[in-house]
Amino acid sequence: MGFTSRIDELRSSHRPYLDSPNPEKISERFPKYLSDLNAASATSPSKHYDPCFSSLPSLVPHHPTLNLVTNVDVPLSQSLSPGHDYFSSPPQHVPVVASASSLTLNPRALDPYKSLNLPTLITGVCDLQNWKGYTEKTWEMHKLAAAFPKEKVKCGEADNGDVLRISMADFARYSTGCTDDSPLYVFDSRVLSSNSTISGGYEPPVYFQDDHWTHLSEKRRPPYKWLLMAPRQSGTTVHVDPLATSAWNTVITGSKRWVLFPPAAAKDIVKAKHMYGEAEDDEAANYFMKVLPKIMKEKKVPCYEFTQSPGETLYVPSGWWHGVLNLEAGVGVTHNFCDDFNFVDVWRDTRTGRRKSCWKWLDGMAAAGVQVGGVPVRDKVESINTADGWDREAFERKRRAAKEKKAKRKEEKKRRKAEKKKRKRVAADEDEEDEDEDKKEEE
Repeated sequence: MGFTSRIDELRSSHRPYLDSPNPEKISERFPKYLSDLNAASATSPSKHYDPCFSSLPSLVPHHPTLNLVTNVDVPLSQSLSPGHDYFSSPPQHVPVVASASSLTLNPRALDPYKSLNLPTLITGVCDLQNWKGYTEKTWEMHKLAAAFPKEKVKCGEADNGDVLRISMADFARYSTGCTDDSPLYVFDSRVLSSNSTISGGYEPPVYFQDDHWTHLSEKRRPPYKWLLMAPRQSGTTVHVDPLATSAWNTVITGSKRWVLFPPAAAKDIVKAKHMYGEAEDDEAANYFMKVLPKIMKEKKVPCYEFTQSPGETLYVPSGWWHGVLNLEAGVGVTHNFCDDFNFVDVWRDTRTGRRKSCWKWLDGMAAAGVQVGGVPVRDKVESINTADGWDREAFERKRRAAKEKKAKRKEEKKRRKAEKKKRKRVAADEDEEDEDEDKKEEE
């Protein structure tokens, strides 16, 4: 099978309802979108950060490529503190920008930002920690493809849930000049575990290496790390990361346009399904080009749109809605994690969402002597469960009852279907008997 046939097969599996790769001609409108972004960045003066951020260390007062756009036009009058309501009292400038060279390699340097659940763009991490994928440019897409041409990576999912994979060589070729409305997008976790040469091109920023999930085996812990390889105008629609985890995302090559909404924002407002045209797909490009400006204008929710450039790392705290549009082809890496600052919410989601592995996770943390906020982890978990009125045995009883009820409904549906089928068969037999009698009478 040739290259074109392989790509066509992947396209048809990825978006089988599309009659062609670009029915909406998004690629024809994309250059104007980029031009408008660049024009806005060139004419807008550099923005200063609000006084409420003055207590935070290492802030960068100007950022030439951030190109922040927000619908928040009233400066915040009070300082931020843990538990701040970003929906009701939104600061004007999110994310804040911090320099890794000023933060140094102190693992605790980002804690003031984490304690506020405040999105933060960190400059210079790749240089400070000497990521070879960035400093030696080994993670440029064409170099990865040349070094590992047959390495298979995940580029999407079929409608039936099957994983779609493509070789790095084919993907790099596909990305060059891609004009698909719904581009294939590499979001692969396996290669960072199986290929030590590729994974050797980076290491988690020192500020995020305190990850409580490390106390659960790689086999049992939820997926958490991904290599990103993206064509221009690919991206992800607005979502919240699973299990209340936080994330960091680093761009190695290319650039990304982000949108952030506070955790309290309503799902129907940020996803804005009602704002799409009848024939429009809810791809990232459509969202950023057509829907997001309408959300900004309505001002029903605080909204922050900005650009992330090569070498920059974005910290996305637990619960923040976010979406991404790749402004150009590029490569990056992202991890999800759990630390002291989001542990309470992660535990609440995990005890029901990962009800079996969560207790093995707790055992692993306890065996390692993990403390959360200075409290032994078992005591912390007990206090969370008690405060919530949550009981493991009661939850399991309720889950089993719901499962049994579902099984009974399924069995009842199966029984009714069998009875209906039987009635049809009996009716058919009676009709056949009547026909036989009619024939005899005619004879």
